[in-house]
Order: sequence, then C-alpha cells, then structure tokens
Amino acid sequence: AKDRTARETLSATSTPEAPPVSEPVMVATLPPLADWPIWHGNWFDVRYPQGFAARAGTVGCVEDERCDGVFFTSPDGKVEFYVFSPLWSGDPSPDLAIDPSTERLVEKKELVNGQITTRWSTIAAKDGSYTRSIADIMNANYGSTLRHTFGIKYKDAAAYAGWREAYLAFKESLVQYAD
Repeated sequence: AKDRTARETLSATSTPEAPPVSEPVMVATLPPLADWPIWHGNWFDVRYPQGFAARAGTVGCVEDERCDGVFFTSPDGKVEFYVFSPLWSGDPSPDLAIDPSTERLVEKKELVNGQITTRWSTIAAKDGSYTRSIADIMNANYGSTLRHTFGIKYKDAAAYAGWREAYLAFKESLVQYAD
C-alpha cells in the first residue's frame, strides 16, 4: 500500500540559462504558493499556478488518470511546465522525446555530484516557435535510483522571463512519496 507520508521534498536547484530578452517583460504576479492548486500524481504532489490547465502525460497512468508525468499550460498558452516523478526510477522519454522532424537538440549537459546525476537538455522547434528546457535528476543515495524530471516549454524569451519565478516555485513544491 502507498504510504502518503513524505519521503522528502526534492527540487532541482538549477534552471536553464535565461534566454536574452530584447523587450520589456511582464512578470506574472504570483499568489502565495499555499494558494496554488495541488496536483496529486501517483507518487507525488506538486503545486501549480492558478489558471494553468493540467494535462496528464503518458507514463505510468492508472485508472483514475493519475500519471507519473503531467503538463501544466499557462492561461496565455505561452508557457508549459512539466514534472515526472515516479515511485522510484522510470523513464519520461515518451512525454519528452525529441521529434526530429520538428525539433533539434540545442544543448545537452551533465553534472555528476556524488550519487546525484543531473542532465539538462535544451530543445528548440526548427521553425523557432518554442524552446523546451529539461532537467532530469537521478539520485542513487537510496540504494536504488530515485528520479524526477522537470521541463519548461516557452514561446520566447519574454514568456520565459515572465513565468520563470512561477516555474522555480513549481519545482520547489514537488513532494515525492514512498511505498
């Protein structure tokens, strides 16, 4: 049975480099995190900004449509957040795979810090209509690998800058649970 006691709150402290902004940026006004709605995944909870539309991913879904991955789209459609947080490991690739016909890999980095491996990827639409940044974190400190993945898709630098603080709060709000 699932133990809904928090094992720990995990977050990715790194975020993709902010793209250059050439125009004034409207930064979203954020209510306190405690006022944000909570998405209950299979083995995690995460808070997301009010007004964002949630869409379940395709990985690890159960009958009640809770999945290991979920997308959240901003009301203006310019930004999409993603989180993948399975019970232990798992693979978010079905939700995040690069479509070579429409996308290209811009950058890929990896950092190994003890038992924690973080991989960052930046993917851009070939037509320039959006960029995706992904942080995939694997932590082997628990005897087996614990994995969680965050992503942000944004239309342009202004959209990224305007929603950046909300994205960081979203990542910080992830709570993973143990079985």
